[in-house]
Amino acid sequence: MSNILSFDTSNYTTSACLFNTEKGVVWENRIMLPVTSGKVGLRQSEAVFLHNKNLRTLFNDFSGSDFDFVAVSTCPSERMGSYMPCFMVGSSFATAIGKLLDKPVFYCSHQKNHIGAALYSAGCTHLANQPFFAYHVSGGTTDVLLCTKYESRIRIRKIGGTADISCGQLIDRAGNILGFDFPSGRLIEKYSSGKLNGKIKIASKDCFYNFSGFENKIRDLDMLTTDRTEICDYTLNVVYSFLLDSADYIRTIYDNLPIVFSGGVMSNKYISRFVKEKLDNVYFAENKYSVDNALGTAFICAYERGLINV
Repeated sequence: MSNILSFDTSNYTTSACLFNTEKGVVWENRIMLPVTSGKVGLRQSEAVFLHNKNLRTLFNDFSGSDFDFVAVSTCPSERMGSYMPCFMVGSSFATAIGKLLDKPVFYCSHQKNHIGAALYSAGCTHLANQPFFAYHVSGGTTDVLLCTKYESRIRIRKIGGTADISCGQLIDRAGNILGFDFPSGRLIEKYSSGKLNGKIKIASKDCFYNFSGFENKIRDLDMLTTDRTEICDYTLNVVYSFLLDSADYIRTIYDNLPIVFSGGVMSNKYISRFVKEKLDNVYFAENKYSVDNALGTAFICAYERGLINV
């Protein structure tokens, strides 16, 4: 039995977690980074400052026992050259703790953290031992991934996604057009009727989809109607259509593998409900672990270090 103290400092959330390989999550805390009303995001310099500020109070209620490993996400994805300054805050903090207390430090990507959180919270950790597809659909990323086991590690290869803006960016930009605060996902869901058909045609090539034109269509729709519901439904329907079409494509080209969904966009109740109805053999991260968290980093550490059986 091992305890793992894990960190994730994404662009919008400071997260930490104490994970026990037998009991699961022992303690966790997260602090969202505030975004000024009217804006659609943060500059990296702002995110770095806010993460440093949050880490001063993140452990105020920490009462966990000793830990054996430190784990942290250090970059957005597994791809060569992947880098974002905000992850350096968590990486530096975790590395310092590991050095000072003489604990091994495990590093992985933010994307792998999301996949790990989905595998654990959805109760499908057994998939780590076999090939599966993973969708990471968030504010900064919309990636379709092929995951395979290589020796003791989960190897990730990007096979599709959006070619320009992410699904989360489309949702947040639609929210900005409607006057919603950032992030806009919850309000888009609130004002949606949930009437999605998944039949919107999206230009694509080899499972890479172009979304930026839909922002202009949402602006045009906003000029024609004062009905927030219509605009929210349309926005979510674009995302839902992408998910159905891309899932059909990858299962035709590769194999009929299980699909694991994670990322803040996938916590939308309408999208997740309809995807479950339309597609078989799919798994969704628990809502609180679909959004940014540090659980996934701890689970990946436990799995790839051989500390947990799945």
